[in-house]
Amino acid sequence: MKISPAVVLHLTRDGYSPQRIADQLRTDVATITGIVSLHQTLADRGPGWKPPAGRRPGVAKLLAWADHHSRASIRRRAARAHTLLDELLADHQAEGELLLSMLEVAELEQKLASARTRTAALRPGARRAR
Repeated sequence: MKISPAVVLHLTRDGYSPQRIADQLRTDVATITGIVSLHQTLADRGPGWKPPAGRRPGVAKLLAWADHHSRASIRRRAARAHTLLDELLADHQAEGELLLSMLEVAELEQKLASARTRTAALRPGARRAR
């Protein structure tokens, strides 16, 4: 069963423990804590974060070699690798944007709850703290 990070983060925000979420989603606690940890890491990095250049120079050299290889089978595998890496990058960016958006929603929900509490306290007839 595929675990949705959105569901995990929503349950976490609602106060469920990692163990309870894992039990509900029939997975292990490490998966849940990994998702929450990734979310926090992405949130800490901010929306404009990009991986440092040259992080895996071995991959770039390998793909450059494969792109220009004399054997067609190696060139085809290099093309598949490029496609897969592009897809992974797109998925990673989309998930990062989703997690940041969910974080923004959570913050706005907290502000809304606070505003509703203040509004209720200011209504005529409401008990005021002394």
